[in-house]
Amino acid sequence: MAPSRSFLTLATVLLGGCLINSELYDERHEALLAEAEPGGTYGVRFAGDPDCILVEAAGLAVDGPFSFDAYIWPDAAPGFDVWPVVAWPGHFAVYQDPYGYTIAGPADELGTTTGASTTTSIMDGDTHHIAINYGQNGYLTLYIDGVQKSYVPVEFSGEASSNLYIGCWPEQDATFAGVIGEVRLSDSALYAADFEPSWEPYETSQSTLGLWHLDEGEGTEIFDETGEHDGVLYGGSWEHFYLGPEQ
Repeated sequence: MAPSRSFLTLATVLLGGCLINSELYDERHEALLAEAEPGGTYGVRFAGDPDCILVEAAGLAVDGPFSFDAYIWPDAAPGFDVWPVVAWPGHFAVYQDPYGYTIAGPADELGTTTGASTTTSIMDGDTHHIAINYGQNGYLTLYIDGVQKSYVPVEFSGEASSNLYIGCWPEQDATFAGVIGEVRLSDSALYAADFEPSWEPYETSQSTLGLWHLDEGEGTEIFDETGEHDGVLYGGSWEHFYLGPEQ
């Protein structure tokens, strides 16, 4: 299981049009942040429209096996809504649906029967690593905290959009609730069995198509570690999210 980050939300204040989140973190988390290097200590908080990261995905092609990973810290959110981690119209999406199912599958078809799904909720207020893995055999695997939750045949037959969305899904009028701290897209199937998430910032490799650390900590530019597919943050706010060896 992913490590817990206990916290008490004291206030959310709108000041001069800027969203300020005030949380009381546990003492260990504060100590880790104080000692950490700048990289890997931030994430983006999404709290509703228009919070969104738009990545320029023109030229980003995934025609065969691929993997997607993200470190997330969702709110403890009730059902009856769509909570997207990522959505790439014409290709894939990873989200929780209004009935509490965590689903990965084609972005143009919603529902548990369209892809890999599990009754395991990610919107529980705890930190999680979520990953999907699409192999040459046409099967899609969904992992939560390194544990395989679903393994089903899926066909991705659409034409991928030039817009890839992190933390939002405009076509569904949906926004994630919580913090997303790291996102990676790879052009190979990285996982073949259950694994232990590293809980450290990823590094680029030959299979890396895009790697967004989301650790800028300020501004609206979202940099892709590969230098190819930068993004723009609309709304949202920067919040501490620790990734490191002590996690």
